[in-house]
Amino acid sequence: MLNARVMVSLAIVIVAVVYSATQDALAVPASAVSHLFVPVAWEKVGKVAAPPACPAKFEDSLETNGIAPEGHAPGVKLPKPLHIPEAEFSERSRKEINRKGLRPFETVSTIALVIDTEGKPRDLCVRRSAEFDLDEQAAKVVRQYRFEPATKDDHPIAMRIKVEIRFAMR
Repeated sequence: MLNARVMVSLAIVIVAVVYSATQDALAVPASAVSHLFVPVAWEKVGKVAAPPACPAKFEDSLETNGIAPEGHAPGVKLPKPLHIPEAEFSERSRKEINRKGLRPFETVSTIALVIDTEGKPRDLCVRRSAEFDLDEQAAKVVRQYRFEPATKDDHPIAMRIKVEIRFAMR
């Protein structure tokens, strides 16, 4: 089974490295990633659809739509990751990568999302698409993430973030 390692920094950065159980994981320092995005998708009989593509620009504002924009906002305490499960290659993507002789293989799915006031991801979208069906795999695991929500004046608020899920096979 292929597993992922997730590295989390205090700057709200998540990078998942998926690797073959028979090979070493590719090292990706958390400092190499400058953002966190967590998308939400929907499930259909065990199958997960890839989130839609993100718009060119988000018009987030606590005053207009109640969502703190991505990054640091004055007086806003960033969300903290509490539960970050490991991502996995799908059987289909693993077979296709092997069939095409693409090893070593590496790709990234960058997902934007909103962490709601309960610390759950919602409104997922794909900012940077990965190859094969790995956006679906990224969305599947991101939907399971849980956070301590962002706060302003000690009250929970929704905040947009992004997450990079890095898939690598040697």
